[in-house]
Amino acid sequence: MKNSGINIHATGIVLGRQGFLIVGPSGSGKSRLASALLANAAQNGIFAALISDDQIWIEAKAGTVIAHRPETIRDLIEIRFSGIVQMPSIRSAVIDAVLMPVSAGLDTERLPALHETMEILPQVSLPVLRLCVDFNPDVAMVKNLMHGRIRDQDARS
Repeated sequence: MKNSGINIHATGIVLGRQGFLIVGPSGSGKSRLASALLANAAQNGIFAALISDDQIWIEAKAGTVIAHRPETIRDLIEIRFSGIVQMPSIRSAVIDAVLMPVSAGLDTERLPALHETMEILPQVSLPVLRLCVDFNPDVAMVKNLMHGRIRDQDARS
């Protein structure tokens, strides 16, 4: 498949029926968060899949963000300080939200801004969910945060 769209520095995963881009600077815990969530989903019998680690092609179709893995890094994920390992991946998926790994620290905002979004492509924004990688985030936490965002959006409509 020829990649279309733009290539961004992010990791893409699917948890259940929802797709997520994990974004942040190098060393922020994108791959670690992806690995933890994928392992937690497997332990709980929830469908989960890696799309791509570290870079991903994204495009908008009818206001929907679609992520595609670059074939050059198919089935690969970095385990920091251990190396690159094989992990089965899927070719593409619809993306519903952005996950942003944060670390607990004195300069970290305890409560993020309400209704935070990120413009992923020109005039295409997605909700942002911040997850502290220091506190063992899991799929239930992501589902609860997504449910809260959907409930908030419905209340504002």
